[in-house]
Amino acid sequence: MKLAIRNPLDVMSGSFLLIVGISALYFGKDLNFGSMARMGPGFMPRVVGVCIVVLSALVVLRGLRVTGEMPPSFQLVPFLSIVLAPVLFAILIKPAGLFITAFAVFSLVRVACTKQFSVEAFLAPFILAVVVCAIFIGLLGQPLPLFWY
Repeated sequence: MKLAIRNPLDVMSGSFLLIVGISALYFGKDLNFGSMARMGPGFMPRVVGVCIVVLSALVVLRGLRVTGEMPPSFQLVPFLSIVLAPVLFAILIKPAGLFITAFAVFSLVRVACTKQFSVEAFLAPFILAVVVCAIFIGLLGQPLPLFWY
């Protein structure tokens, strides 16, 4: 029986998630599991790890059975924007405040992924920044400055 990969995207993403699930199980193995009544620190890593392993195995099996499309080619700019967004957040959060930081991070990701400068490229990050500020400062009461000091 020859094993043919019919959907490489499912096989690759399922394999990645399989590694994540196995890692969760490995790093949580020394933690006390506890019981359902008194969950220990190892309870969630193991339960989530098992769920991820099972679901990722199903995704890999689906990729071997169902025909799908090839994964898109690697694009450096969107990849770097996603990787650099948390770095930008860490650099800006203290001096610029939550609103400016959220707007800058969302703008970076939006422009890098769509490669267009339009009203939507400005409006979507603005609305998301307002929502983030409303949630973290208004609803959750986090002691973050809204704007710079």
